[in-house]
Amino acid sequence: MASASASTISAEGVLEVLRQSMSQDPAARDRALRALEHWQREHCRGILLALLEILRAKDQLQRQPEARLYAAIMAKNLVGSAWDRSSSNSFGKTFAEKREWNGIDDAEKEALKGGLLCLLFAEKDSRVREQLVVLVAAVARHELPGGWPSLLAELKDVATEEAFTLEERRLALQTLKRVLVGLKGKKALLSVTSADMLRNREKLQSFVRKGAVEMESLQSSIRALVVDLHVLWRRWSGVLARGEQHWEGAGLLANAALSCVRQALLVLESYESILDQVEAFFEEALSQAVHLKDVHVGPPPGSPAAGCESSARQWRAIVGKAAMLINKCCIAAIDKHHRSFAPQVASFTSVYMETIMALDYRALQTLSQKRLVLMTRFLAKVFHNPTYKRGPALVAGTPGMVLRTPSEAYARAAEGIRKAHRYIADFWEGPVFPQFVEALITRFLVLTDDELREWEADPEGFFLVSNLELDIESEVRRCCAEALLLFLMERNIEATSRVMLSLASQAAQNQDPGALRMSEACFHAIDATALLFPVGTLDYDAFFSIDLYKYLESPSDDLVTRTMQGRVLHLLVTISPELSAESYEKALVAAIRFLQSPDLVLALYSVKLVHKLCVSDILGKGPFAEVHSALLQGHAISILTFSFSLAHRLEEGENLQMVLKLIAIEMEVVAKEANLDLIQFLAAQVPQVWQRILSLSEGENAIAGAPCQSSLINILLLLIEKTGDQCLSTPPLREVIFQLIGFCVNLGSDRASYLLEDGLKLWRCVMLHGSWQAVGQPVESSAENLFAIARSGRENHEVLCILKLYAVLCGARMVAGQEQLLTELVGHCLSDRATLKEAYSALDFLYTLGLVDAELALRVSGQAVPFLLQKLKEGELARILLEPLLEAFALFALKNESTLSGLAFGVVSELTAVLLSFKGVRGIHEFLGSAGARAAGTMKRKVAVILLALVSKYYPDLAKRHKTYIVEFGLAQAQEEAQSGGLTVEHFLDAKAGLAQPAGSDVWLRSEYYKRAAEVFARDPILNLELREVVTRTAESLVAGEREGDSVEALLGSMMGNMGLNHHHRHQGE
Repeated sequence: MASASASTISAEGVLEVLRQSMSQDPAARDRALRALEHWQREHCRGILLALLEILRAKDQLQRQPEARLYAAIMAKNLVGSAWDRSSSNSFGKTFAEKREWNGIDDAEKEALKGGLLCLLFAEKDSRVREQLVVLVAAVARHELPGGWPSLLAELKDVATEEAFTLEERRLALQTLKRVLVGLKGKKALLSVTSADMLRNREKLQSFVRKGAVEMESLQSSIRALVVDLHVLWRRWSGVLARGEQHWEGAGLLANAALSCVRQALLVLESYESILDQVEAFFEEALSQAVHLKDVHVGPPPGSPAAGCESSARQWRAIVGKAAMLINKCCIAAIDKHHRSFAPQVASFTSVYMETIMALDYRALQTLSQKRLVLMTRFLAKVFHNPTYKRGPALVAGTPGMVLRTPSEAYARAAEGIRKAHRYIADFWEGPVFPQFVEALITRFLVLTDDELREWEADPEGFFLVSNLELDIESEVRRCCAEALLLFLMERNIEATSRVMLSLASQAAQNQDPGALRMSEACFHAIDATALLFPVGTLDYDAFFSIDLYKYLESPSDDLVTRTMQGRVLHLLVTISPELSAESYEKALVAAIRFLQSPDLVLALYSVKLVHKLCVSDILGKGPFAEVHSALLQGHAISILTFSFSLAHRLEEGENLQMVLKLIAIEMEVVAKEANLDLIQFLAAQVPQVWQRILSLSEGENAIAGAPCQSSLINILLLLIEKTGDQCLSTPPLREVIFQLIGFCVNLGSDRASYLLEDGLKLWRCVMLHGSWQAVGQPVESSAENLFAIARSGRENHEVLCILKLYAVLCGARMVAGQEQLLTELVGHCLSDRATLKEAYSALDFLYTLGLVDAELALRVSGQAVPFLLQKLKEGELARILLEPLLEAFALFALKNESTLSGLAFGVVSELTAVLLSFKGVRGIHEFLGSAGARAAGTMKRKVAVILLALVSKYYPDLAKRHKTYIVEFGLAQAQEEAQSGGLTVEHFLDAKAGLAQPAGSDVWLRSEYYKRAAEVFARDPILNLELREVVTRTAESLVAGEREGDSVEALLGSMMGNMGLNHHHRHQGE
């Protein structure tokens, strides 16, 4: 096998590696793939030339076409053709691809550019040719304009010269289009890293000017190209229109040229310098668009194209493609040149509205959906573009812009904008507006026969498409129509709503299937625009009771009836908050009934509705929120049962995830406590769902199943948190849970890249709640896997949470052998590179480890605690980390008081000030009486008093400056502790053990972790330290060395007198 070094790379060696990469021998294949990866990553000298030589050797490699294809793909990747993988913004993409291209030797670049077009036009294998087209575009993106100045002209010459074959001319235009696509968003790259240039303003300005000149040169070349493409298109589209000899080839060339024009419009920053030519192009395009308003148009009678039915059909297909490309050119002009295109806006808008209004039933059944989408997209962009909305600033120019003498192009654009304003204003108020709204509803929102067939043949696919978000960039006809309808509604609410309601009323009076389809389309329009209806226009409760509910009660035998039932269910998603209790109950009962429907579309619409009702219930909004909530809770078991039944029938991961989300919500309602019947029910259902998810996750669909796996984990987390070990002791559930954990946390699997966090959460939940019988063996056997995840540096927060549980369950022995790993992990999580979540988890882990093995915890903490204390001194410590940092610091100091001076060196003054700031402070949650808030606040202040006592002992001179405040603080906390009974183990478990339910809850009765955590935290010195003793010792430290009258008793008596307390009486009582 060829070596990866530059001196040995040859075409023969590379070819052999390519062959080995397709070998059936795994070892040989792996070695070959590693070599290819190295060559590509390192841009080894000679590799690109070797690949080109392999591509030229088509005669010698006739029997090995896959090797040549692989060589073409690798050459493309070496150049960096997949530029959109690097960054989401154009500048970042350009920077990344420049680096990749610059890694190739200059001689190889020149050799590539010199022979690439010859290689492309000589290639016969369509698959290799396709890769070479992409390769040309990739090189062009890097090199144009200066590095390959002849490219655009060469491709244009091939496309226009009669001497070349039709296939060669089409290939030239196809390549030209791909080059233009690659140039979109290309910017002059100003990647300046030279310190000399950065210091030299003159050099820097010269560099910038050079970049600007290059980009202007590129723009000039593309403007010239547009003029030539226009001539080419006009010539060949005329042959097509007349149906003359060679009309088919002419049509293909004309459409390819038109496609290039569209891409050029998107690349150009402006076409003002060729305004006459571009306007001439759009005038001719308009003429064709007018001619093609008749979507049934055929070739001219007597022409060669009309010779037979198959020719006529082919002619119509090419002409239809031309109509779509003209539409795309208009959309490109609006997107990129909306001011310059303004003079043509009124004409094209009128043509496309007239085309839509003239569509008949036959046209809707036969016309390309793409063509319908493009017409609505163009109109939506016109009505949504700010330039075409009346406003003097848009005509005059950008506010604050200093205008030179207006050019002819500018004056024509300004007049065009005024013309567009007048046309659109007349449209909003004229008689055409309601006619167009009616046409949009009756032509674009009515379900076609093809869509009804799809409903029956692929119900899950139909549901997914029908629930896409409305978007003017959507490729779905109904979604685009919804977006356009919304824009119309925004501009003329009264007229639009009046047309919709009038159509709905007319359709409701006729009960034949055609009228039912029309009613569904009208309800669809109301559904899409309901949030914009003026208040009082429509009484939704009456609308449901009178017009909608009857369809839910109808038999579901007929498909058209079912489409109406589906629309009503979808409409209820929007209007349900406005329903009265009676109507809401009817809607809910109907939705639950349709959950059981054999028709999957109806069942899925019901899922969406019930999910919306549940979410609204959680938010608690609406005038009938309380009544709605009670009704939902009363049907929770039914919803859960039918949802599981539906889940077993689904094949699409996205639909299954939606059902699982509904199940998770219902679990919150029904699993409020351990319930044996519920657990047995879930033991029967969950394994089936898990098997369904596994079937969706096979092979290339692994990523598609990930959301479902995540949703199932959420369900199991809820179940375990509510029922504890009862769930884990049920064999079918336990088996699924541990399979799922292993499925998610296996670092050797691709699944770990998107399921690791969820798997770790489930792992942690199992360890929290399980009895030793349920979790003992897995805990012991899975430790090494956890350490492997820790070494990978992924999901540090969850890893630390689980390590904390290991420390409690297994003691220091389990983690002591990984001291170096733990030190590195904690050091990273408490550094500036980590997130706050990671830092909080690291401090929490150190605290628990300190209770188990203080010396180990101190060694593991390394320099992390002093680092955080230094940040505290500098005022840079995040507020959320302050309390866990002080708790860990106090614990370490109580375990070994000598650590105080070592850890707090240089920060004692600032630390003392922070501790004193806790005096008398109560958080908002304490005042509100939130669960656990009082104990957390008491613990925070107790930690502060303990640390102040240690400061008083070891830094008495500093403490004496704050003597009064320190003693008052201590006495106040001692009094609070005496009156409240002090902190208990349960308080510490709630605050520090990471419990999901309050300490003492029934869910912890069989939890091994809870039992051992109670033992560990019962030994916590912060818990066991009596504040009365702490205050006395603090006072002793503060009066040491003072004059004789300043005794401890005198100091305490004085402080307590000031606080209104009787020191002697208090001691008597104690």
